[in-house]
Amino acid sequence: MSTQTNIIETRDVCKTFGRGDAEVKALIDINIEIKRGEFVAIMGPSGSGKSTLMNIIGCLLRPVSGQLILDGEDISDLDAYDRALLRNEKLGFVFQSYNLLPRTNALRNVVLPLIYNRENRLSRDDMEELAEKMLEKVGLGNRMEHNPNELSGGQQQRVAIARALINNPLLLIADEPTGNLDSHSGEEIMSLIHDMNESGMSIVMVTHDEEIAKHSSRVVHLLDGRIEHVVNNGKHLKNTGAAQ
Repeated sequence: MSTQTNIIETRDVCKTFGRGDAEVKALIDINIEIKRGEFVAIMGPSGSGKSTLMNIIGCLLRPVSGQLILDGEDISDLDAYDRALLRNEKLGFVFQSYNLLPRTNALRNVVLPLIYNRENRLSRDDMEELAEKMLEKVGLGNRMEHNPNELSGGQQQRVAIARALINNPLLLIADEPTGNLDSHSGEEIMSLIHDMNESGMSIVMVTHDEEIAKHSSRVVHLLDGRIEHVVNNGKHLKNTGAAQ
């Protein structure tokens, strides 16, 4: 049963691609409950379904069956337009490839989600002031006017994190956030993400790196589209059908 302590919940979620003999079962009966303020990592080999699960949780894909519940609301059947609005207003994304606008400086990259937020009532000056605060929060107060090609990989990811936080999302979704970074920059980014979680941010992170996954409070391992097992506080938990 969904409760107010759960920020996201999947109930018997299935996802397939293709049809007939070409059909691929990407996810099979996935049951996950993620509580407010929790930091959950999703791991698995290539083809295990981890990216598909992240895309469903992030409202980039719809399940073919089952339910996706965000903040107590069933959003399984939202159309593409409403999913796009929800993504911008309630979710924050951090991607491996940063996804910054190349000819736009750091400040304007961070402002962008506010412009498309229907609930935003801030003036342009107020939006820029908020973006400045976000960039200062991630340690880039002196890089606001720099374009992405003038920033290191770690700095670009910090801009992406500031952009993800600008709308005060219910949930932050991070897809291999350190995948393109050297080990030092990767640890700096994970320290920043850890601090965000410590301040109460709910986080779902896809990673292939066991060391990176240790930053989370719980690790959900997928194999062949199913939950194989869950690691919680360093202990193996028997899979009872739901990753809780």
